[in-house]
Amino acid sequence: MSESGLKKIGVIGIGTMGNGIAQVAAQSGFNTVVMDIDASVLERGLDAISRSLDRLVKAFEKSGGEKGITNEAKNEAVGRLSTTTSEEELLDCDLIIEAVPEKPELKEKINRMFVPFVNEAIRVVEEGIAAVDDVDKCTYCLGHKMGPLMTADYVGLDTMLFICEVIEEELGSFYKPSPLLKRLVESGQLGAKTGSGFYNWEKYKAVGVNRGVARYRIK
Repeated sequence: MSESGLKKIGVIGIGTMGNGIAQVAAQSGFNTVVMDIDASVLERGLDAISRSLDRLVKAFEKSGGEKGITNEAKNEAVGRLSTTTSEEELLDCDLIIEAVPEKPELKEKINRMFVPFVNEAIRVVEEGIAAVDDVDKCTYCLGHKMGPLMTADYVGLDTMLFICEVIEEELGSFYKPSPLLKRLVESGQLGAKTGSGFYNWEKYKAVGVNRGVARYRIK
């Protein structure tokens, strides 16, 4: 179990973003189940993940172990992945990440509440109302296993910004992304994949709050 208490992660959609999220989750030690519309789509997504993992194994071999992952680590990651075409298979997940195409009719069917929730959590930090870790801790009483800011880091702050902008365009200025989110993305701090966001990360494990976030707040 990770420090966040998460054991199993669900991903809805296995396109370019979805298979990347699923791969990272599986590599990070989480049992990961991916749901999509049919078996053939899932098979193509798994093939893409397998090819990506193979490239990491080759990088490991070529660099003498300085980059990439071992073949054993690849096999372990693959072993943590499963697929389904049924939403019911996601019910026991501790965290579900939506990664369907940017089509309003799909988004409206699937959790438009979550991104504004994350965006508002970012605003709380931006305005100096509460610290990063305190904001995340406040959500545990809602049954969340991972706070909104850590989740944003895990998904990718650039991805969160993109989704905010899409929702704002479709639904209005209420969904306008936080300036703090924009500033972090512009500075190259995209979360777990770059090593820093709202938290500092080592190999996709949070190792503490990024104290540098304060300099990007509204003054």
